[in-house]
Amino acid sequence: MTIRARLYLVRHGETAANKERIIQGQLDVPLNDHGLKQARELGKAMQSVKFDAAYTSDLCRAAVTAQEAIAHQPEVVLIRTQELRERHMGSLQGRPGSEWRGNAQGMEASTALMARALTWWDRMLAENGVTRQGEEGDVVHILAVSHGGWIGTLLRGLIERKWAKCGKGVSIGETLNCSVTIIEVKHDRSAVIAQFGGVSHLDHNDDVVVGNADEQAVKK
Repeated sequence: MTIRARLYLVRHGETAANKERIIQGQLDVPLNDHGLKQARELGKAMQSVKFDAAYTSDLCRAAVTAQEAIAHQPEVVLIRTQELRERHMGSLQGRPGSEWRGNAQGMEASTALMARALTWWDRMLAENGVTRQGEEGDVVHILAVSHGGWIGTLLRGLIERKWAKCGKGVSIGETLNCSVTIIEVKHDRSAVIAQFGGVSHLDHNDDVVVGNADEQAVKK
């Protein structure tokens, strides 16, 4: 069965909190200079992809990354949504990752995060004409910019429900700043994760911060 949609799932560029291993959660932390450079490199790499739809978390580190990703496609309308936000980390927000502990006051439940991510997935496909009736149509190219913990949660949810599987040679690991994960969706909504966390588009991909306090906390 042929591909009906191709989703480019991007983690935002680097922030100062990423470098300092600070738990950000839903704090509205901006990109640092290196993160903005990463986002612009992403935009150059994405020039060859004609996006039919673009979504982003409304937190500025993701929204600015998304704006740069479609900078060469001014006709694309960027949809900002709270559904793509990182998990709210409650009283741990703004604290070092080393202070992680379970059940922090005000923390969003992991089940709620999973439901939020999967609800967005289901509606996003419907909005772009991908239904379970196996309808034919041109391939739609979709951009979504979010956060490391959110992306990992979405992928785990898709795999656990057997809505998606990893393609040959693909494995799920840590989601690096400004990395690109590609998910190919067929007419019946079954999906294949064709690429995970690619950073070859970055000029100095060896400078990417390894270790994400938010993502590590979400997994625990």
